[in-house]
Amino acid sequence: MDRGDTEKQARIRDRLTSRTTSSTEDIYFSIIKAKIRPVTTLLDIGCGTGHIIVQLAPLQQRTFLCGLDISPAMVRIARVRTKEYGNVSILEADGLNLPFADGSFDIVATRLAEFAPAEAYRVLRPCGLFFECGLGPESDKEIREFFSNRIIEENFCLPKHPNRWHDEIAAPVEQTGFAIDEATDHKQYDYYDGIDGVMDLIEMVPLVENFDRDIDRPIVEKLVEKYNTPRGVRITWHYYIIQAHRT
Repeated sequence: MDRGDTEKQARIRDRLTSRTTSSTEDIYFSIIKAKIRPVTTLLDIGCGTGHIIVQLAPLQQRTFLCGLDISPAMVRIARVRTKEYGNVSILEADGLNLPFADGSFDIVATRLAEFAPAEAYRVLRPCGLFFECGLGPESDKEIREFFSNRIIEENFCLPKHPNRWHDEIAAPVEQTGFAIDEATDHKQYDYYDGIDGVMDLIEMVPLVENFDRDIDRPIVEKLVEKYNTPRGVRITWHYYIIQAHRT
């Protein structure tokens, strides 16, 4: 599978993130916001459409925020959304090979993005802060239930040792040399607008191999029938947040 979101995925993601904000995203944003100081330099790896950066940009005008994404479509949208802020730069680049000198940033953050812990460590200054928000094993379990033989495994959290999944996800960060300050996981529900909303979620990530909105509609209809609520179709969100620092 090609790396980086397509034009269609970028449009769907921008529409969904502009319409709803999960409580986990609120927690993640609040944690980072609390660490922002004047003249802080922050790198957001996998910035997507820039919805985190656009919230941080007005807080401290002397703070420099750099968003990086491998998807040209995401970068185009993020640049439009952040164009009014002089303290923001959006780059098309690879989270596995960061185009920055050693010790360039005070904070490196990444959410649901492919990145190299060693690269994040390298571009942080001594005692710099690192934040990672990633999938927990219960995330999107409703999709797994109805598409169990077709899920795209790399877009789910499928630990080798389910009873020790916290240790498993923290290991790459610790082995790089980071000192972990805190690791938490958060579970709640998000709600989607009927069949089309669920299909948007499946295509946005993407979650299902060879998904076709027409062919797979009967399966999605069954999912919606089972998990529909007055608020919308209930889908489980399960994320972890790691807070660490460069030693």
